[in-house]
Amino acid sequence: MRRRVYVRARQTSIKNRIRHVAAEYNADRKELFTSEGLKYLRGLKLDPVDRWLVQRLLRELKLYRDDLKAVDRQLAAFARTAPAAEAGHRALLNSIPAVGPVTREAFLAEVAGPERFGSQKKLTSYVGLAPGQRESAGKRHDLGITHSGSPILRWVLHQAAWQLVRRSSPWRLTFERLALRRGKKKAITAIAEAAVSDAGRHPQRTAVPRTAVSDTGDSGGRLTSPCCGSGRSSRPGGATERPELKRNASACVARTHGTIRMRSAWCGGAAT
Repeated sequence: MRRRVYVRARQTSIKNRIRHVAAEYNADRKELFTSEGLKYLRGLKLDPVDRWLVQRLLRELKLYRDDLKAVDRQLAAFARTAPAAEAGHRALLNSIPAVGPVTREAFLAEVAGPERFGSQKKLTSYVGLAPGQRESAGKRHDLGITHSGSPILRWVLHQAAWQLVRRSSPWRLTFERLALRRGKKKAITAIAEAAVSDAGRHPQRTAVPRTAVSDTGDSGGRLTSPCCGSGRSSRPGGATERPELKRNASACVARTHGTIRMRSAWCGGAAT
């Protein structure tokens, strides 16, 4: 998986260098690396030195494209020969919106399996998306995320979080509310943290209901996110069962010591 990340980074670097040369002739185009764009690039009138450089870069780009295809074939073959437990983890990850093959393989390569961790909180801390804290003289200050663990996995999870926000209306509404209060960077990190919690569910683990405080800051009662219902009222004396609100794990917003956190909510029933 790390080889794939390296190859993709090299491809991006080569494309940027070619675009830099084309921009000097005012010839850069958005579709420069499509089949039509490459024909256009080969027909440009360039200085001999720049032409030689572009040809070398295009040859190098082709080698990395072939290398990327070989890496993807190897990853697919590796997935087909996986044991039953790992196949179950892949099926669970495939059920999460916006999680594709790259996110799935990166998560399994860096985490191995969610059963290694006693809780989703420990998994989030291992990935490096948990917020840090500093305490002195009885006063506690919230810090940014710890950045521990694999930077590749954190980058992949952030990209998956952006796709989740674009494709899912409930997640998009949650992101927009958080972005207004905390900024887009913190909001998308909160969505990525929620994605880790959902990805860390063990297929055989029994779900435990959890509620979350509303991000509106209301103190009288608890609310869940638009995509989740707890199945119980959390107001005092309001333990009436509401089966129509029970759903599988979704994202809920928790307000803890002034910090907005996204957590996966176990809303009744076994994980599917």
